Amino acid sequence: MYNISPIQAGIQSGHAALKYMAKYCRYDSQHPMWNWIETDGTWIILNGGTSNQDNLGPNYGTLNQLQDQLVNMEIEHDVFYEPDLNDALSAICLFVDEKIFDWKVYPPRHEWQKAVNLVNSKPLNASEIQEKMAEFDSYEDFIGGTRNAFLKDLIWGKKLA
Repeated sequence: MYNISPIQAGIQSGHAALKYMAKYCRYDSQHPMWNWIETDGTWIILNGGTSNQDNLGPNYGTLNQLQDQLVNMEIEHDVFYEPDLNDALSAICLFVDEKIFDWKVYPPRHEWQKAVNLVNSKPLNASEIQEKMAEFDSYEDFIGGTRNAFLKDLIWGKKLA
């Protein structure tokens, strides 16, 4: 959530991460998160914006909207609702592979589009557009599917330390 202190954001993220591990990794030593724990352990904590569970109102929280998207896309994740914040959704945890945050080896969508000449200086006719769209679809193949493309687009432009 945008309105909590940096230390509290770290704590909320930790709560969500532990819930994620209990849900998806407890009995599965083959889950890629175990290798991550033993070899890397890098965290990315992003500002999720607002939290408001009123999905019928105009102020439906951005964290709540993100959780809905993750559910709809069937992306493995878990959440934490903070009792001391009136049970507000305070953190979402998901495990991603390096294709999501490695910008050099796995460029963002717009860089891929440039690489396959999707952005042209001349207008395209219908058949050229179809051909270029086939190249565009290969971005999702390259990046690891629709899930990874969504997640990469989600963190594009965010400051990663």
